[in-house]
Amino acid sequence: MPSSAPHQVLFSQNYLLHWVSYLAMSMSFYFLLPTLPVYVVSGLGEGEDKVGLIIGVYSLSALLIRPFAGYALDRWGRRWIYLVALVFFT
Repeated sequence: MPSSAPHQVLFSQNYLLHWVSYLAMSMSFYFLLPTLPVYVVSGLGEGEDKVGLIIGVYSLSALLIRPFAGYALDRWGRRWIYLVALVFFT
């Protein structure tokens, strides 16, 4: 029995653009975690004892912002918040 629903394409242009932008944003976030300790020790000249503190604060702040980000996404719309975050993150 043929379906009366219109044919929808999964890999549309909007989907691929969203996928590429999210991939770039998440890769830059996760590439920062292993390189941040190296930068703190060699670039800033801090001791190795500060590395754990900085990584901990970085991870904790990423965790604590999530409820506020969820509220903002529901209140103002996902596309607008994502674009603002992308510009801010860039």
